[in-house]
Amino acid sequence: MDTNGVSRRFAGDWSYTTQGMTNAVKVKGKFNGTAERDEYWQVEVRIPFSDFSQPTPKPGEVWRANFYRFNRGTNVPVAEQLAWSPALLPGFHQPIRFGYLEFGGVPAEK
Repeated sequence: MDTNGVSRRFAGDWSYTTQGMTNAVKVKGKFNGTAERDEYWQVEVRIPFSDFSQPTPKPGEVWRANFYRFNRGTNVPVAEQLAWSPALLPGFHQPIRFGYLEFGGVPAEK
């Protein structure tokens, strides 16, 4: 992992990544270490609305969405699937189980 939190050893398929997406990772603990338990980890992702081919949502507009993490531990045969809005059934392509995102306005400058 480099100083920006990017894993240089990841050999997966990045074709799903949007053109303008950026991200940041913060870990308090030992990265990729199984001997101790991490205190926390945090991931931030920024996807421009233009990458969705949609206009910027207006305040109060609601979208359905979900966010997933696949936790692949050492010597664990099946990845643990974690979701912001649990799918309850195997797989994550279940829009009926997606959560609601309500957009707010931009705070006024002081």
